[in-house]
Amino acid sequence: MNSKKLAWHRENGRLQHPKFERLATIGDKREQIKYFEDADVGNREDDGDGISFSCEWFSDKERKNKITEAVIGDLVFYRIICRGISENTRLKFLMYDSDQPLGNTNLNKYQEGIVKNKKVESSVFFGVDYFDYIKDDSGDEIEIYWKVRYNNKEYDIFNSNKNLNLGDDEYYRAIVGEPKKKKEPRYVYTCNCGWVDTSHAFEKTKRKRIDIGVENLWMQIKNESGEKSQWKNGFRVIYSQDIVKLGISIGVTKEYFVKYGLSLKTKEQIALSILQEVSLEFEQLQSLHPTSGSSFEPADLVSNLLGFYSVIRPKLTKKYILDNLCKQLDSDKSAKIYKKYPGTFTISKYKNKKFNPRFFDNEYCKNPVFPKEFQEIKPYLKDNDTFRDWIDLFDIYKGIPPVTVPKY
Repeated sequence: MNSKKLAWHRENGRLQHPKFERLATIGDKREQIKYFEDADVGNREDDGDGISFSCEWFSDKERKNKITEAVIGDLVFYRIICRGISENTRLKFLMYDSDQPLGNTNLNKYQEGIVKNKKVESSVFFGVDYFDYIKDDSGDEIEIYWKVRYNNKEYDIFNSNKNLNLGDDEYYRAIVGEPKKKKEPRYVYTCNCGWVDTSHAFEKTKRKRIDIGVENLWMQIKNESGEKSQWKNGFRVIYSQDIVKLGISIGVTKEYFVKYGLSLKTKEQIALSILQEVSLEFEQLQSLHPTSGSSFEPADLVSNLLGFYSVIRPKLTKKYILDNLCKQLDSDKSAKIYKKYPGTFTISKYKNKKFNPRFFDNEYCKNPVFPKEFQEIKPYLKDNDTFRDWIDLFDIYKGIPPVTVPKY
């Protein structure tokens, strides 16, 4: 294949989209820019020579559903109406972002098309490489239109209503990764565990706080290292989950009493109880924010559980969990499932408030079964002797309220 006959998204580290109708011509970007800069400028309206262009964008291949908005990860179909252009004429199109009044930005996306029945039809897959343009734009989206050169004149081809507004989809980027930036996928769909957030499940905390991270929770309980209770024969365990924004930690911190000398099995049960209680309260806290849609994502609680087992059962490594037990899919298949269910991580009907996976029907997974390895430990119910909330009044002050005498 000629080096110039590659899909433009392969240039950006992605394979050709399976639904692509026609290959795009990359060409040398310097040649593209020069090709368009040398032309006179026209527009969508007839300039008196009977030649004009207009563009329509669609969400479907049949071109029945017109759109004016799209997001990263969408495959979008377009139709360019060519008036006054002979049949079988080959045209070159260059994609631009309209930044008026700041000027227009060349997106360096170049395609070719042949006029058939007074129009050119093809499709564009908006890969993660478009995010850099969105991030650098003055707003939170870019306004896309085409330029075309014909007979040494350059024409701006606008949508009949307005340009195509392309916005970001952070979840899609987290599913497919960003190869140019060496960012691995964060979310992955698995046949037996549903959606898994690998950050929740497997990333180890770099913070020095003893109350952060399942590893620290387990070490406190296993080693019985917390502050000794002054009331009963036990010690304090502290566990937190939080989110840090602008250097400020917002989250849930809880303290517990755990009896000394328990069996390893009982300690595991208590650790799971603490993890589950704090996880649920933290997700509930996130849901209180009026603009937050990230609470109780289908991946949240299950991922926390997988991470717990990877700590308690060291033989359950990340690779073994994802490949052998959960049966992970690759990023392209995960992305297809995500696109099949719009709002997967944000809308209420897909929320998951349980520590069992929520499955999304798809063509790749048949008869999913949540692995028994993640159901071996049962949560320990609180009581007054073995495991309960830590109470300062009793566990520190022996039931005698501290009295502060004012100074005169």
